[in-house]
Amino acid sequence: MIKNINTVLLLAVLWLAAGCDDDNKSGLALNGENFITSFAIDGQEGEIDQVGKTIEVFMPVGTDLAALTPAFTLSEGAVSNIPSGSTVNFIAPVVYTITNGSTYLNYTVKVRCYEALITSFVVNDADDNKYTGVIDEASKTIELYVPGKVDLTRLRVNYVLSKHAQAVPATNSVYDFTSPVTFTVTNHGAKSEYLVKVVASDMPVTAFMGTAATVDDLKDEEKAAAQWMLNNIPRSIYVSMRDLISGAVKLDPEACKAIWWHGDDGNWPSQAWDSREAVKAYYQNGGNLLLSRYAIRYINDVYQIAKNQQGPNAEGGEAIEQLPNPAGFKIGDATHSLFSGLEKDNEKVYLISAGLATTNHAVQWNVTTGDYAGLDDWSAKTGAVALAYDVNDGNLVSMAEFPARSKGAGKVICIGSAAFEWNLKGTNASENNRHQLVKNAINYLIGFNE
Repeated sequence: MIKNINTVLLLAVLWLAAGCDDDNKSGLALNGENFITSFAIDGQEGEIDQVGKTIEVFMPVGTDLAALTPAFTLSEGAVSNIPSGSTVNFIAPVVYTITNGSTYLNYTVKVRCYEALITSFVVNDADDNKYTGVIDEASKTIELYVPGKVDLTRLRVNYVLSKHAQAVPATNSVYDFTSPVTFTVTNHGAKSEYLVKVVASDMPVTAFMGTAATVDDLKDEEKAAAQWMLNNIPRSIYVSMRDLISGAVKLDPEACKAIWWHGDDGNWPSQAWDSREAVKAYYQNGGNLLLSRYAIRYINDVYQIAKNQQGPNAEGGEAIEQLPNPAGFKIGDATHSLFSGLEKDNEKVYLISAGLATTNHAVQWNVTTGDYAGLDDWSAKTGAVALAYDVNDGNLVSMAEFPARSKGAGKVICIGSAAFEWNLKGTNASENNRHQLVKNAINYLIGFNE
């Protein structure tokens, strides 16, 4: 019996060996036989990542990426869905599928011209505190804000460049930034010059608050406002309500003197409700708030700012494709620093030029309807001071201040004018007024004089 079993096993082994003979391939290819082993375009060698299955090719500046002819080699026996020598449009990444037998691999090929870019710029002071620059690629400028006590003559620079680029002055070195410094970046014929300016300022930290995790994830209207603040208000930061909810960020009025929330979601987003206790505590402990658009609603029993715990009673507005006249507001208290430096037409201030489209979202108070019997009655019931009115209706309060209601509480400025819009398309001749208005509001709230 044992002899018969051994005979059967021997026959099985011989059968398997015959199945592996070169004349009887199953067509199953082993991993590693599907590689692109070289890839070049007009003499420019591609950088192949065999782990990530990506290929990068950098071409001279000015190359037309829409019609290029790559030449490449493959593992023995492998074929490509796009043959070597084919003309290909590389304006967007292209996927090459390499097949050998019954297996395949996909390579993503990205082709771009050499770029001379600074993608990140950081300086460290003598105490190794780090400050990140705001890069304006359009104007090729980089601005950094540091506390007034920082010695600008000895700042250590660290920057990141586009791939293969070089720059002077060198990174990881100390420079004097009492005057702007030019950094020149070169990369195989590409060249850019960035003017780097470091501003020493004792302006306190302020923040833009939003419902999204990052600025890039905000709604377009909110993102436009947030990006402007981060690029133009020294030492401003972004605070996500999600981080307030999780406890990852704690609002400290001593560390952050004022918060701006420009809300463009009229559906009462859950993040605003879930973070209400954090914001309310911040306000009650001396934190100052700038609320605009739908954010003004939260002066009611959510943030408990208004005395009567009620929000604005005059919301809405129809979208306008083309404004027949400039849009703005009428100043109520001309002595208030909120209106300093604005271009005025008598008592009117315009924020949007005629001819532009607007969503026309207004969040205001009508002081002659509902619970209110006029301006004095509205002020007594809400605890607010009217600062500006709708440009066409003096009964509509479009901007208001809520002074501190209790000892130690902060101040609140509300801007509900329909003309206070950020995501505009086209040239807005009144843009400077909108920018100055926000600067004035923040400076007033934090008690800072430029």
